[in-house]
Amino acid sequence: MRMGSLAVLMLLLSTSFAPAKDMAADCGDLDRCMAWLDARVPTHGDGRHDELCDVAAREMPRFGDAAKQALLAKLEPQRTGWGNLAACAL
Repeated sequence: MRMGSLAVLMLLLSTSFAPAKDMAADCGDLDRCMAWLDARVPTHGDGRHDELCDVAAREMPRFGDAAKQALLAKLEPQRTGWGNLAACAL
């Protein structure tokens, strides 16, 4: 592999796995915020809170009870990642 190709590969890898806290959350309204989170919440959670927790804890409170209801509506046994996110945001 040439040095230039290696540099491009390293750049792509470093930007592809940027933590969520470095990404700008699209939370102009509750629906957009939930869609932004839904695109990033892992299907299977492992019980840990990750960078998405920081985003949810920061953005969701301003939507009040509607945000709580939206998070609770996402809880289902097949998507345990939402359980982790709801636990840290609520």
